[in-house]
Amino acid sequence: MIRSLILSITAMVGLFASPLDAQQGAGNILVSTQNVLREFTPNGLLVSAEAIPHPSGGSQGFGDVRDLTVHESGDIYICNADQPPFLSVRRAATGQWEHFTTSPWHLAGNLSYGGVATFGDYVFLPSLPLPLPFPGTMGGILRFDVNTQTFEQFPVPVPEGFLDLTIGWDGLLYAIKQTQQDVAVYDPETMALVRTISLPHASLARGIGVDRFGDLFVATWSQGLRHFDRDGNLIAAITTGSSHHDLDISPCGDILFGDSNGGVFRSDLTLTPATSFYTGNTNTFVAFRTPNTPAAATASLRVGQPANPSLFAGSGAILGTTWMPTMQPVLSGAFAKLVIIAAEPANVSSGIGTYLFRVDAPHFVLAFGVNDPVTLAIPNNCALTGVQFVAQGASVALNTCELANALDVTVSGF
Repeated sequence: MIRSLILSITAMVGLFASPLDAQQGAGNILVSTQNVLREFTPNGLLVSAEAIPHPSGGSQGFGDVRDLTVHESGDIYICNADQPPFLSVRRAATGQWEHFTTSPWHLAGNLSYGGVATFGDYVFLPSLPLPLPFPGTMGGILRFDVNTQTFEQFPVPVPEGFLDLTIGWDGLLYAIKQTQQDVAVYDPETMALVRTISLPHASLARGIGVDRFGDLFVATWSQGLRHFDRDGNLIAAITTGSSHHDLDISPCGDILFGDSNGGVFRSDLTLTPATSFYTGNTNTFVAFRTPNTPAAATASLRVGQPANPSLFAGSGAILGTTWMPTMQPVLSGAFAKLVIIAAEPANVSSGIGTYLFRVDAPHFVLAFGVNDPVTLAIPNNCALTGVQFVAQGASVALNTCELANALDVTVSGF
């Protein structure tokens, strides 16, 4: 007999522990500065240091590396701003370096310019128009496909170009224009321009991060850290006295930002007073050690073998919303429908169908009237970002039950 349990927020968080918590060094910080990749503990203790090589054939006139990010594979991608610039990759599996470039691609000699961001199988990098004597050479955004290892160019009209970019936790691509006060927002899949945001109260914007509501957090060269709403209205600011040029936001709202004097600063979405430590080098670009790439909430169908009826459907689960999958019971005389929420998938045949979750592992059963909607409140808890669970449907009649298909569901912010 299937037992109905109350699904509490506490139980759900405990059942589906965040994958970030399980990773070694989850709280550590990566810093790229003066052609060296360093890892620090949150308190600033140096863990490791490794030279970032220059690709063969590149000059080192403006060779200091710029921004870095960790892909979901664990590979570290770095904007290696040589002339020409390179995308340098440290492979997690081997510790070896690879380098890729394309033309035209230009970043100024200003060592505070340059960004990199990942989204699924894409890596994004900014480009600026070439100065005279190269008129008409456009800036824009480069998109690198990690599978084909090829670049696509998305140019913008002269004299526009971009200094830094990020994937917001709302799933959109944000790029700071070289005006240093305007931000272009793109769909990272289609590269269609969504909107442009003017930041009149940001002077010399250099680094950007965006929360899942579309609020912007901007590191500036002369005004510290600034918080804007999605329309560009200034909400709050903190002043540090440093010149900042890079920023990274975790799914739980921790903020890292670097400066030109070797500082690594930390705050959060409420802009609490920043704490900092110093690396001993200049022009620090920062990233969280664990993969920090927003992902869409998804759901994939699984019918099992032997196959259960495909009666259960739905999309991914979004933080802070009510998840409402649909199910149509066909069992004759059904008076209730069930949704089983479990952490681990399985495929075990039985007299009532194929169980698609581990019945001997923790799970919850939610019961609904046969004509009632299926609802599940998803906690507004960032620790659930990226968590996956199994949801299987079932119909109940007197003295019998029939299992339906399952959905493998991912929780995210969009």
